[in-house]
Amino acid sequence: MKNTRPTDPSINVLAILDQRLAELERRRVSITAEILRLEKGGAQSIAPDAVPKTEQRAYELLAGGGASIVPPEPIGATLHGLITERQAIDRALFLGAQRAFRLRIETTAQLVESRKHEWRELIREHAKILIELRRSNQRRQAFRQALVTDTGGLHVSLPHDRQSGLIHGPRIVSDQIYTWLEELVAGGVISRKELGDA
Repeated sequence: MKNTRPTDPSINVLAILDQRLAELERRRVSITAEILRLEKGGAQSIAPDAVPKTEQRAYELLAGGGASIVPPEPIGATLHGLITERQAIDRALFLGAQRAFRLRIETTAQLVESRKHEWRELIREHAKILIELRRSNQRRQAFRQALVTDTGGLHVSLPHDRQSGLIHGPRIVSDQIYTWLEELVAGGVISRKELGDA
Protein backbone atom coordinates (compact mmCIF):
# COMPACT_ATOMS: atom_id res chain seq x y z
CA MET A 1 0.00 0.00 0.00
CA LYS A 2 1.32 3.38 -0.95
CA ASN A 3 1.86 5.77 1.95
CA THR A 4 1.31 9.22 0.49
CA ARG A 5 1.47 12.39 2.49
CA PRO A 6 0.16 15.67 1.20
CA THR A 7 2.84 18.19 0.37
CA ASP A 8 0.90 21.02 1.92
CA PRO A 9 2.69 24.15 3.12
CA SER A 10 0.64 23.98 6.32
CA ILE A 11 2.80 21.00 7.39
CA ASN A 12 5.91 23.22 7.20
CA VAL A 13 4.10 26.07 8.95
CA LEU A 14 3.08 23.65 11.68
CA ALA A 15 6.66 22.46 12.15
CA ILE A 16 7.89 26.06 12.39
CA LEU A 17 5.10 26.94 14.81
CA ASP A 18 5.86 23.90 16.98
CA GLN A 19 9.52 24.93 17.08
CA ARG A 20 8.61 28.51 18.04
CA LEU A 21 6.26 27.30 20.78
CA ALA A 22 9.04 25.12 22.19
CA GLU A 23 11.39 28.13 22.19
CA LEU A 24 8.77 30.19 24.01
CA GLU A 25 8.31 27.43 26.59
CA ARG A 26 12.07 27.44 27.27
CA ARG A 27 12.06 31.25 27.50
CA ARG A 28 9.17 31.10 29.96
CA VAL A 29 11.05 28.65 32.18
CA SER A 30 14.09 30.95 32.15
CA ILE A 31 12.04 34.07 32.96
CA THR A 32 10.17 32.26 35.74
CA ALA A 33 13.49 31.24 37.30
CA GLU A 34 14.67 34.88 37.20
CA ILE A 35 11.37 36.11 38.68
CA LEU A 36 11.69 33.62 41.52
CA ARG A 37 15.28 34.69 42.13
CA LEU A 38 14.31 38.38 42.33
CA GLU A 39 11.29 37.72 44.53
CA LYS A 40 13.40 35.57 46.84
CA GLY A 41 15.74 38.55 47.17
CA GLY A 42 12.80 40.69 48.31
CA ALA A 43 12.03 42.52 45.04
CA GLN A 44 8.50 43.70 44.42
CA SER A 45 7.03 44.37 41.04
CA ILE A 46 6.88 48.11 40.22
CA ALA A 47 5.69 49.44 36.89
CA PRO A 48 8.43 51.56 35.25
CA ASP A 49 6.18 54.61 35.16
CA ALA A 50 5.75 54.26 38.92
CA VAL A 51 9.41 55.26 39.49
CA PRO A 52 9.25 58.60 41.30
CA LYS A 53 9.88 61.63 39.10
CA THR A 54 12.16 62.96 41.84
CA GLU A 55 14.53 60.06 41.28
CA GLN A 56 14.62 60.75 37.56
CA ARG A 57 15.13 64.49 38.16
CA ALA A 58 17.96 63.80 40.60
CA TYR A 59 19.86 61.93 37.89
CA GLU A 60 19.22 64.78 35.47
CA LEU A 61 20.62 67.26 38.00
CA LEU A 62 23.68 65.12 38.58
CA ALA A 63 24.27 65.16 34.86
CA GLY A 64 24.24 68.94 34.87
CA GLY A 65 20.73 69.31 33.66
CA GLY A 66 21.38 68.62 29.99
CA ALA A 67 23.60 65.57 29.97
CA SER A 68 21.92 62.24 29.69
CA ILE A 69 22.75 59.97 32.55
CA VAL A 70 20.37 57.04 32.40
CA PRO A 71 19.38 56.00 35.88
CA PRO A 72 19.77 52.32 36.62
CA GLU A 73 16.47 50.53 36.34
CA PRO A 74 15.09 49.78 39.79
CA ILE A 75 14.93 46.07 40.57
CA GLY A 76 11.14 46.31 40.98
CA ALA A 77 10.83 47.63 37.41
CA THR A 78 13.02 44.77 36.18
CA LEU A 79 10.76 42.31 37.98
CA HIS A 80 7.70 44.02 36.53
CA GLY A 81 9.19 43.76 33.03
CA LEU A 82 9.87 40.06 33.49
CA ILE A 83 6.34 39.42 34.76
CA THR A 84 4.90 41.36 31.82
CA GLU A 85 7.10 39.42 29.40
CA ARG A 86 5.98 36.11 30.93
CA GLN A 87 2.33 37.16 30.58
CA ALA A 88 2.96 37.99 26.91
CA ILE A 89 4.63 34.59 26.45
CA ASP A 90 1.67 32.88 28.10
CA ARG A 91 -0.68 34.64 25.69
CA ALA A 92 1.55 33.76 22.72
CA LEU A 93 1.62 30.11 23.85
CA PHE A 94 -2.17 30.10 24.10
CA LEU A 95 -2.65 31.67 20.66
CA GLY A 96 0.03 29.44 19.14
CA ALA A 97 -1.54 26.30 20.60
CA GLN A 98 -4.89 27.29 19.09
CA ARG A 99 -3.27 27.89 15.70
CA ALA A 100 -1.35 24.61 15.90
CA PHE A 101 -4.56 22.75 16.74
CA ARG A 102 -6.35 24.25 13.72
CA LEU A 103 -3.39 23.41 11.46
CA ARG A 104 -3.31 19.84 12.75
CA ILE A 105 -7.04 19.46 12.03
CA GLU A 106 -6.57 20.85 8.50
CA THR A 107 -3.49 18.69 7.84
CA THR A 108 -5.23 15.57 9.17
CA ALA A 109 -8.27 16.24 7.00
CA GLN A 110 -6.04 16.63 3.95
CA LEU A 111 -4.17 13.43 4.77
CA VAL A 112 -7.39 11.47 5.25
CA GLU A 113 -8.77 12.91 2.00
CA SER A 114 -5.62 11.96 0.09
CA ARG A 115 -5.85 8.34 1.33
CA LYS A 116 -9.61 7.78 1.33
CA HIS A 117 -9.44 5.39 -1.64
CA GLU A 118 -6.98 3.16 0.23
CA TRP A 119 -9.28 3.13 3.24
CA ARG A 120 -12.30 2.29 1.09
CA GLU A 121 -10.42 -0.70 -0.36
CA LEU A 122 -9.50 -1.92 3.14
CA ILE A 123 -13.15 -1.65 4.19
CA ARG A 124 -14.23 -3.58 1.07
CA GLU A 125 -11.62 -6.26 1.81
CA HIS A 126 -12.87 -6.58 5.37
CA ALA A 127 -16.50 -6.74 4.23
CA LYS A 128 -15.68 -9.50 1.73
CA ILE A 129 -13.99 -11.51 4.50
CA LEU A 130 -17.08 -11.17 6.71
CA ILE A 131 -19.37 -12.13 3.83
CA GLU A 132 -17.23 -15.22 3.18
CA LEU A 133 -17.29 -16.02 6.92
CA ARG A 134 -21.10 -15.86 6.88
CA ARG A 135 -21.22 -18.11 3.81
CA SER A 136 -18.80 -20.54 5.45
CA ASN A 137 -21.09 -20.67 8.49
CA GLN A 138 -24.03 -21.42 6.18
CA ARG A 139 -22.05 -24.27 4.53
CA ARG A 140 -21.10 -25.68 7.94
CA GLN A 141 -24.74 -25.53 9.04
CA ALA A 142 -25.80 -27.32 5.82
CA PHE A 143 -23.15 -30.00 6.51
CA ARG A 144 -24.48 -30.51 10.06
CA GLN A 145 -28.05 -30.73 8.76
CA ALA A 146 -27.04 -33.27 6.11
CA LEU A 147 -25.43 -35.46 8.82
CA VAL A 148 -28.61 -35.32 10.89
CA THR A 149 -30.62 -36.36 7.84
CA ASP A 150 -28.13 -39.12 6.92
CA THR A 151 -28.17 -40.53 10.45
CA GLY A 152 -31.97 -40.59 10.63
CA GLY A 153 -32.26 -37.61 12.96
CA LEU A 154 -29.29 -38.35 15.19
CA HIS A 155 -27.26 -35.29 16.13
CA VAL A 156 -23.53 -35.87 15.72
CA SER A 157 -20.88 -34.15 17.79
CA LEU A 158 -18.23 -32.74 15.47
CA PRO A 159 -14.70 -31.78 16.58
CA HIS A 160 -13.98 -28.06 16.95
CA ASP A 161 -17.58 -27.20 16.22
CA ARG A 162 -18.93 -23.86 17.35
CA GLN A 163 -22.40 -22.73 16.38
CA SER A 164 -23.06 -19.43 18.09
CA GLY A 165 -21.79 -15.88 18.33
CA LEU A 166 -20.77 -13.37 15.68
CA ILE A 167 -17.96 -15.54 14.32
CA HIS A 168 -19.48 -19.03 14.38
CA GLY A 169 -23.21 -18.41 14.49
CA PRO A 170 -25.85 -17.92 11.84
CA ARG A 171 -26.76 -14.56 10.42
CA ILE A 172 -28.97 -12.61 12.81
CA VAL A 173 -30.77 -9.54 11.52
CA SER A 174 -29.50 -6.45 13.35
CA ASP A 175 -26.37 -8.02 14.84
CA GLN A 176 -23.15 -6.00 14.46
CA ILE A 177 -21.99 -7.69 11.26
CA TYR A 178 -25.40 -7.55 9.59
CA THR A 179 -25.85 -3.87 10.50
CA TRP A 180 -22.36 -2.94 9.31
CA LEU A 181 -22.69 -4.79 6.00
CA GLU A 182 -26.07 -3.14 5.38
CA GLU A 183 -24.48 0.23 6.15
CA LEU A 184 -21.80 -0.51 3.53
CA VAL A 185 -24.44 -1.41 0.95
CA ALA A 186 -26.31 1.83 1.71
CA GLY A 187 -23.03 3.77 1.39
CA GLY A 188 -22.17 2.19 -1.95
CA VAL A 189 -19.02 0.50 -0.64
CA ILE A 190 -20.30 -2.96 -1.53
CA SER A 191 -23.24 -3.94 -3.72
CA ARG A 192 -26.37 -5.84 -2.73
CA LYS A 193 -25.26 -8.55 -5.17
CA GLU A 194 -21.88 -8.87 -3.38
CA LEU A 195 -23.67 -9.18 -0.06
CA GLY A 196 -26.16 -11.72 -1.36
CA ASP A 197 -27.73 -13.79 1.44
CA ALA A 198 -24.74 -13.53 3.81
